[in-house]
Amino acid sequence: CFNITLDTGPIDIALNKEGLEIWEQIFQSLEMGFSINNLRNANLRLPHFLATFLCPQQGPIPDSKADLSYVNKTILHMRSMLHEKLTVEEMASKHLLSASHFSTLFRKSTGMPPMDYFIHLKIQKACQLLYLENMKVKDVAQAIGYDDPYHFSRLFKKHMRVSPEQYKAMRHKEIS
Repeated sequence: CFNITLDTGPIDIALNKEGLEIWEQIFQSLEMGFSINNLRNANLRLPHFLATFLCPQQGPIPDSKADLSYVNKTILHMRSMLHEKLTVEEMASKHLLSASHFSTLFRKSTGMPPMDYFIHLKIQKACQLLYLENMKVKDVAQAIGYDDPYHFSRLFKKHMRVSPEQYKAMRHKEIS
């Protein structure tokens, strides 16, 4: 991001208000003494402080507020429809956009194509159901819109690198 090398001298960086606020919080914590809690507080804030310099924005910024609105509305719609099957065409038509233009806007804003994002949300929900609700794999598959539990299991393993049963077993290990 800054293209810093061993030979690079001091460089100017833009004013970073968020970084300065975090630095002040770190300083205030340490100003209160070097107890374990104060050191821990400062230590845990440090990566966030560094991230404000290395990654100053939260991701690609859409061209307009309208583009962001399309994406936010679509994500909210996706979250409410995890039990359904959606297509890019359906999502785009809700905003009167072509599928390709909508996909471009969505990817520019989130870094992912719309269907990959939707699958990611489904897998995230599946993890919650497997871990917190202790549901059977076939019931989880059905809850997130997959009629075929074997297809769901393959997709889950592709994204999580463990099968749904292995993921579920991790919960039992932690409880024991």
